[in-house]
Amino acid sequence: MAIQAIQKFKGLKNDEDIKQVPLDYFYSMKNFNYLDTGLLGIEKITFPEQTAELSSTYIDGLFEYKYLDSSNVLQTEYMGVTGGSVYKDVLTTPVLLKSGLNTGKVSFAIFNDKLFIANGSNYINIYDGNIEIITEMGAPYAEATTTPGNPDGTYYYAMTYVTAGGEEVLGSVSNTVTVSSEQVTLYLPLGYTGTLQRKLYRTVDSGTTLKLLATVADNTTLTYTDNIADGSLGANIPAVNNELPKPYFLSVASQKIFATVVNNYPTQVFITDTNIDVLDAASALDVANYGADNTSINAIGNDFNKIVIGTDKNIYFINPSDNSVAVTRANIGIKNGYSLASVPATSGFPGGLMFVSTLNDVRVINGLQALPVATSLDNVSTENWAQNVRGTLEGDLTSATNIYATFFNYKYHLIVDSVRYVYDIRTNGWTYHDISTDSYTWKPYIMAVLNNVLYNGQEDGWIEQEYVDTQYRDEDVEAFIESPYLLVSKDYKFVQKMVMWFQPVRNTTLAIEIVSDNNRSFSLESEFKLLDTSLMFESGIFDSSYYDDLAFNAEEKGMDYKVININRNIRWIKYKLTVTEGSISYQGFELHFDQLANKEL
Repeated sequence: MAIQAIQKFKGLKNDEDIKQVPLDYFYSMKNFNYLDTGLLGIEKITFPEQTAELSSTYIDGLFEYKYLDSSNVLQTEYMGVTGGSVYKDVLTTPVLLKSGLNTGKVSFAIFNDKLFIANGSNYINIYDGNIEIITEMGAPYAEATTTPGNPDGTYYYAMTYVTAGGEEVLGSVSNTVTVSSEQVTLYLPLGYTGTLQRKLYRTVDSGTTLKLLATVADNTTLTYTDNIADGSLGANIPAVNNELPKPYFLSVASQKIFATVVNNYPTQVFITDTNIDVLDAASALDVANYGADNTSINAIGNDFNKIVIGTDKNIYFINPSDNSVAVTRANIGIKNGYSLASVPATSGFPGGLMFVSTLNDVRVINGLQALPVATSLDNVSTENWAQNVRGTLEGDLTSATNIYATFFNYKYHLIVDSVRYVYDIRTNGWTYHDISTDSYTWKPYIMAVLNNVLYNGQEDGWIEQEYVDTQYRDEDVEAFIESPYLLVSKDYKFVQKMVMWFQPVRNTTLAIEIVSDNNRSFSLESEFKLLDTSLMFESGIFDSSYYDDLAFNAEEKGMDYKVININRNIRWIKYKLTVTEGSISYQGFELHFDQLANKEL
């Protein structure tokens, strides 16, 4: 009697024929992960639980914003963007901070204790947690006071930047403030290099035309008190002549903001001066000038102490200390900026920026790149870590309308429309999630880690906490694993039985289908329960026809097994294990068989 046993699985592998896949992989699976506490088995995932309904439309972004308050105490706010509105405290009682933005995914960056928010179609918005106000980049924050004064009405402001070349108008405006014969405090951003003075403009009550309020004759003053009546305002603001970019993505390095993927400037990166909150559109860095590329920038990240830029064709490094650019030898592009996630290294995995490439696979940027390149060896590479799931991933990515990735709990989670591919860096193995019930289809749009917990934002406006419940929205979710064909050869084997090892979980119903020699019409099918609480004592997964339940109660934790008698002559065999109710931790299997002799010469 021969035994073929597997005690450690390598994850999903569907890039080869089902008869060519090694037996320690799964050919197909749905809604399983590797164990959180160990590496030998896999378990049915727990499903998302609804946390808060923020709106009735797409959740465009979630973010954990940390900042130092005026007392130098670290504060945390959980931010969300949906339907063009920005909220804080989204996990408890959401507070609206600003509305009226365009819809679409957002990216975030923390810089100078402020939260920068970009969506590709509005100017960058900046939230200051200390005063709980959002303004557009380059415009002042306007805060109402209780000090009596001349302003009386609803106003917003703008600020221009005067350089040796003249007055530069960016196009951005402040938040709106309403006062009743009270003064307004303005918090002023400092201007970029070359700014000699700044001019403040304000509307009249409920107006839309900005008029000169005051001239700040320096680039150091941080506040201004508005005590000017409407009738004392001056000339209208000039036309916009140095419009701010509207980037999709932001990154921070060396006390600078890097902003890119701009519809009107597809090959350019915009960079602030050190510790300055305002971009100067006139001084962009055109990455296309540094390589035989001239394709659009799709992504920005931060690694190697460098800013990493991904275009359609290649990957570039920007040294944030001097904004110099190096062209790498990656020779592959980044398909989608929302697929980037910083992933740590483990044994057998290099760590780095993980992303979806323009070849519709998943890669990691690793190696060394020093600047200047003339005095260093460039060995940056991007290895493909998704070959095992190429059988389905390539097609899914090719047709995808939504791609988003986040790293959480040793796993790179990649949303591709309404499914999720998960790469576990401890095992270098892939798993797969497709959550649906009789009534609901899971439709995640974005993900974020808030307070060390993974959340997703749904298309219907719900925020969900991941990995919580055995059901999804109070309904059962199917989960299964399907093996490749095992014992594959042209010779016949007599398979006596399969022994499957489990970590018992209360009230779990399993269905198993065993198919031999591609003959599904002659398959073996069975259903059984683990830890059936309908019995007087919690039984193990032993068959009560042969064992006394009282002798095998399952009070103690530990692996247990189920024997499936097969008793067939086969050339190859596979199994599909489906969890129809409850959960399961699957630890391994054994096939007991004899090789059959034949009379061939």
